[in-house]
Amino acid sequence: MRKRYHAAARRQAMLKGATALWLISAAAPALAQSAPESDSQDDSEIVVTAQKREERLQDVPISISALSEKELESSGTRNLQDISRTVPGLVLLPSSRGVNGAPVIRGIAGTAGAPTVGIYVDDVPITARASNFAGNVDPRLFDVQRVEVLRGPQGTLYGASSMGGTIRYLTTAPSFTDYSGRVRTELSSTAGGGTNYELAGAAGGPIVTDTLAVRVSGLVRRDAGFVERIDRTSGALVASNVDNSETVTLRGAVVWRPAAGLEIEPAVLYQKVKRDDLPVYVAALPGTSQNNTSPQPGVSRTVIPSLTLRYDFGWATFTSVTSTLRKREWQDLDYSTLQSNIFSGMDFFPGFEDYRSTSHSQVTQEDFAQEIRFASSGDGPFTWLIGGFYRKTEDSFSQFVADFGAEPLLTTLTGGLTFEQAVGLPLLPGSGVYQGQTDGTEKELAGFGEVTYMLLPGLRASAGVRVSRVELDFERLTQGPLNGGVQHVAGSRSDSPVTPKFGLSYEASQDLMVYAIAQRGFRAGGVNPPVPLGPCAADLAASGGTPASGYGPDSLWSYEAGIKFQAFGRKLSANAAVYQIDWTDIQQPVNLPGCGFGYTDNLGKARSRGFELETTVRPVTGLSLSGRVGHTDAILTEDLLAPPNPTTGVRNVISRNGDRVVGVPKWTVSLTGEYRAQVAEGAEIFLRGDYQWIDGVTRTQPPGRIGYNAITYQGDSYDRASARLGLELDGGWEIAGFVENLFNDRPVISASTALSPAQRTLRVTTLQPRTFGIALSRDF
Repeated sequence: MRKRYHAAARRQAMLKGATALWLISAAAPALAQSAPESDSQDDSEIVVTAQKREERLQDVPISISALSEKELESSGTRNLQDISRTVPGLVLLPSSRGVNGAPVIRGIAGTAGAPTVGIYVDDVPITARASNFAGNVDPRLFDVQRVEVLRGPQGTLYGASSMGGTIRYLTTAPSFTDYSGRVRTELSSTAGGGTNYELAGAAGGPIVTDTLAVRVSGLVRRDAGFVERIDRTSGALVASNVDNSETVTLRGAVVWRPAAGLEIEPAVLYQKVKRDDLPVYVAALPGTSQNNTSPQPGVSRTVIPSLTLRYDFGWATFTSVTSTLRKREWQDLDYSTLQSNIFSGMDFFPGFEDYRSTSHSQVTQEDFAQEIRFASSGDGPFTWLIGGFYRKTEDSFSQFVADFGAEPLLTTLTGGLTFEQAVGLPLLPGSGVYQGQTDGTEKELAGFGEVTYMLLPGLRASAGVRVSRVELDFERLTQGPLNGGVQHVAGSRSDSPVTPKFGLSYEASQDLMVYAIAQRGFRAGGVNPPVPLGPCAADLAASGGTPASGYGPDSLWSYEAGIKFQAFGRKLSANAAVYQIDWTDIQQPVNLPGCGFGYTDNLGKARSRGFELETTVRPVTGLSLSGRVGHTDAILTEDLLAPPNPTTGVRNVISRNGDRVVGVPKWTVSLTGEYRAQVAEGAEIFLRGDYQWIDGVTRTQPPGRIGYNAITYQGDSYDRASARLGLELDGGWEIAGFVENLFNDRPVISASTALSPAQRTLRVTTLQPRTFGIALSRDF
């Protein structure tokens, strides 16, 4: 029955996408008086720095997508979620909190442990460990020259946590010759929600011609909420659109040329995201409603100063990048149903519908990174790159759970006992039932190098290696009645991974290249967050006992072959790649469904096999049609059993050979159609439509496994469409109207019962409802 449902849903989704593109194609001629000679940027002319040297996109022998500034603006791309809609093989694992989804490339899903995708702003790493309480920095940059998405492990040049791939934001550099700038304002309205707005600007140019230049940019954005809070007893509306969020991003860079060949570039990036509540609602309530007794505000602040030095020796270029990152994020969560479940087995015990319990968590990351490298100059038959890297990261996580309803509830349930008499331990000051603090320090020291040699005209062989030393020290202190008292754990571990890379490419012409790569990826181990031993005792016994305080690294080998070609005067372009990835010692989550917590362990092996295809055709002047398909078949490849239950001796099943990797869709499809035409002297009109379809996923392990949850297990496929109609005028002006989530679809993106382990109340997130808006911008 489900197979027939999915087939019907897939046909309906593809019909929507095809219809949208057909409408653009059919409407295009009616818009035009005359079409421009050049309709869009030629992919062959995009220059990227994915391999830490400038190269034409079509000449890079890896699977890479590059989104130019023009593409980012015309598609309305604002964040990482938007980027994932136009890049095959890239998806975002949705968080149960509805924010800070983790990027996944080629099925290497970081549902637990260290990240699997590296994120950079220029040459500065900004990757952070994700958890249920915090996640990666999601840059909301305005002044971006392009975004590069590198698929497949990038362990040689980018190190740990790039085992699935790497995402790079390349900002607009200061100019030594010209003054330029851009301003944009946007206003929109969300169905069933409120008003959104954005104000952004960037400007820069020479202060001293050929010697000193500056570039500054800033963005202020408000995203209106669409979730309502209602009263638990009466159902009356308490507050509308509670999940409003505000983002402020500032960036500045100065480039100084004190001597010939030398550039010194200090820069700083600041971002603050403030949330009034989370975009999470209860599936069983009307509309998009939650019935929490406490709001769930959160704030994330990130500051990233950096200093880049470049010196051109003529025969080679030296680059030094020094950066620090300080990220602080705190989040309040409503734990009223979780705590009520723990003590009474019910979300709302009769007479205690206003039960109050809150969790306050804080995550701090302080990071110092230094990279130096030499890269050969020119494009001769032999090129090389050699460098070193050091990074020190200090992570701190704290959580305090206050329960203001536990004492009276237990008094009622036990016939008059106090909390201490009923539980055996007193509440902590501030009505605390649990308090935890985890501190970790991770150091990575690495040397890396890569060489390429032309064996025959057009035929190049490359090899590279990175040798690293990763050290981790951690300390964890937990206390409180739900923790069984005070517990203190400390430890350390070290690893010395080696990540080689081998490649072969043949460039038959400027329009045709084939390549093959074998490379290794790696990510470091980590520290488990505390698990309350009291409420989780039964789940821990089922999974084999108390979890380890930390977990080890995992690694993979990736094998890839690809082709890049253009034809018919570059009116047709296509890039395709096939791959297989063998993944060992996977950092996997062990969910404890009875208490709502979990931990991470190294469990089993997996294989991810698939392909990506990007193609663009320009059948007539002014019209561009693009399609992108990603197929990922990611499965576990061995049976895995838990240690024997300490009481029964039974070994429960963690996973079986053939189980799907959690959270990874088999198929992703995106379609884009854009038409541009000159309608008057100095005026060009454009019409664009974007469509994405994402296949269904499994959110937990299948039936019969530890952590299986029948309610949340299956995630259905969903689609999303958007459209923009605009006018570009001489003088750099552009005005555009747009609609996001064109069909106003409300799919369940994430689903969790963690806050209601006994009654399994489902809390979900969805797409932002249909949003109409208008944007006005000017380049000068």
